[in-house]
Amino acid sequence: MKGSRVVAGAAAAVVITGIGVAAIATLWTHSKAEPALPDLLRALPAQTRLVAHLDVVDFRKSPLYDRMRSSFATESLPNSLREALDHSGINLATDIDDLFVAWVPTQDVQASGLALIRGGSSLAGIDAHLNAAATSGKIEKVDVAGISAYRARGELDTLLAPLDDGSWLIGTPEVTQSTLEARSRGGDELSSHVELSAALERVPADGTFWLAGDSSWLDALTGSESALGGLGLQLPPIESIVASAELSPDVALEISATALDEAGARQLADKARGVMALVSLQKYRVPELGDAASAATITTDGRRVQISLRVRYALIDNLLAQLGQSWMGQADAAGKVDKSR
Repeated sequence: MKGSRVVAGAAAAVVITGIGVAAIATLWTHSKAEPALPDLLRALPAQTRLVAHLDVVDFRKSPLYDRMRSSFATESLPNSLREALDHSGINLATDIDDLFVAWVPTQDVQASGLALIRGGSSLAGIDAHLNAAATSGKIEKVDVAGISAYRARGELDTLLAPLDDGSWLIGTPEVTQSTLEARSRGGDELSSHVELSAALERVPADGTFWLAGDSSWLDALTGSESALGGLGLQLPPIESIVASAELSPDVALEISATALDEAGARQLADKARGVMALVSLQKYRVPELGDAASAATITTDGRRVQISLRVRYALIDNLLAQLGQSWMGQADAAGKVDKSR
């Protein structure tokens, strides 16, 4: 029974992690013909580990948005980030049309990076909000590479910088500043990360969501401290991973991983088939989960492994309900323990 819970929980993590990254959280114009990566992000530091994109307009139209609407409430965010957004006047639920996020760990801060956002006229008032906050002393006005930006200090030190096209760059100061300075020099720092650059060339130009990352991202996802660590996955080394998702009428996930060699690709494909076979055994408890796993396709092409998975919203609702019951049960158990002391 315990093993079934572990498998079911890990399966839920597979689905929800893949989807959640998309809500995790270009910004040229909102057009499917635009290049997949805006020029500004070519100036990201070479130690960038992951870049993700979400077409927020498409996301709002999908059935998934209603299920995740509460995640866009500022009340659900960490205090420091909520304060920075309050100063800016940005409403996550309505003001953002397009979003890029980059994970750029530094020596001092592992959870560092930046977000590039665009929302057209809905973001026009941000500068005035931030200027008023700076005048009142709540935040600091700073010059970064010739741009008049704003720094909100606190638990999460945040730099907010307006760009010429009306978009905003928001992130940890070190990463945001280095990106803006590199852009002012016409730099293409990201190209020196050969594996990630190659992965970015493979992202779809018209997907609602995509991400491209190097091996660090998968290591974090399957490490002993992660939700998937309970499966005890020992994956062969990979060079990069690309994932994309469409969110209507079902969630269609496409994952492409590049191994170091063809033998590693075959091993990775075998691991993926083993996981799907294990998950499909849960069809007696969660029929939709077994159907999704059985319908998944896993193929290899040289060093590359391609996984295609379609998840129906009935399955997502079922898994979310089960996780909710599990969390409530854990909370109740914790409360009973506290009361007995």
